[in-house]
Amino acid sequence: MKINIRNIQSVKRNTTVNTTRSYFGDALLFGHYQSIDPLLLSAVYAATELISNSIASMPIHVQSISDNLKRQNPIESMFYRLRQTRFMFIKQLVWDMIIHGNGYAYIKRDEKNKPIDLIYVPATSVTIMGTLQNNDIYYSVSAYKGVPDKIYEDDIIHLFKNTRDGINGISILAYAAEAIKTSGYAEKSASDYFGSGCSIKGILKFNSYRNDAQKDAARSSWNQVHGNGGSGLAIMDADCDFIPVTQSANEAQLLSTRQFNITEIARFFNISPVLLQDLSHSSYNTIEAANLEFVQHTLMPYIRLIEEELNRKLITAKDLYIDIDETTLLKGDKSTMANYVRTLKDGGVITTNEARNIVGFNPIEGGDTIIIPYTNINDNTIGGGENNTHEEQQ
Repeated sequence: MKINIRNIQSVKRNTTVNTTRSYFGDALLFGHYQSIDPLLLSAVYAATELISNSIASMPIHVQSISDNLKRQNPIESMFYRLRQTRFMFIKQLVWDMIIHGNGYAYIKRDEKNKPIDLIYVPATSVTIMGTLQNNDIYYSVSAYKGVPDKIYEDDIIHLFKNTRDGINGISILAYAAEAIKTSGYAEKSASDYFGSGCSIKGILKFNSYRNDAQKDAARSSWNQVHGNGGSGLAIMDADCDFIPVTQSANEAQLLSTRQFNITEIARFFNISPVLLQDLSHSSYNTIEAANLEFVQHTLMPYIRLIEEELNRKLITAKDLYIDIDETTLLKGDKSTMANYVRTLKDGGVITTNEARNIVGFNPIEGGDTIIIPYTNINDNTIGGGENNTHEEQQ
């Protein structure tokens, strides 16, 4: 399937990103230019890990529209024959999509053009090339083992969630740059404050005139005695006054700012702060609701875009489709799960073996028939045979 990009006035788009720091450049932090690595912020790292790990933990199945597959499809089994584990393969794709905006995997095909292998390609190794107006896009890969230097669209899995032109992904971190910078400032302030041992800071005011040499000597003497690692007890000359200019962490609103930054970053990732370990307003009920909301509103867009990309690039049969099973994340406590499975089974929605599979039990013989309980035991039939009690009454 080709992407319609005729109206985009551009010749080449480059998705190469050397590091996550390049999104933010050099920021002026407390008088010193420093690069901000967003993954060093706990909220950003936790959100990225939570999304990528959750999606990677879901089973991948090839389903049939007409009937249930009785054996594993070759495409489904392919995910378990990769160079890395299926979990790490999906995790890296999602991780790159969040951090770099794009996730790539090369599709290796046999002589019959059937996919036989998927090779993960780092986002930093790929550049999208071509003339967009003429719809001749291809992907240039810089020296990655086992992958051609030039890959056309049908032979590459390309995952992206946010885009302005329909072909180049935009990282969540690019949108959250200002929030991440602010969080970086707060972390640096906390590091400076606690790293100094909360040492005394202020102004030494002398009542008599001091020349430059005397000022330098007084400053050196003060730092030596009362600086980092000092006794904490200040002793001053008779003609000297100390005027403190520092604030406590609470006065500087440092603690509340750091907590607010967690909420702000959580908004960009569309995750409840409770799932990022901000438990200030949480309870067991809110945690359960947050888990359900996380699957429905955070993960489902990722799941759908991954399913659609895999289906259009890997599946050729019209009656087959790839399904990522998100129900594994919706399992609650045993009582809730038991009621859920019993309702489906008694309603004739699933078979006994399907119910056993949901709760992790092995299938049993004769468990593939849907049976709906009947209120009158005398008229109940199973498998076309009449109930013995009914026969006796005849």
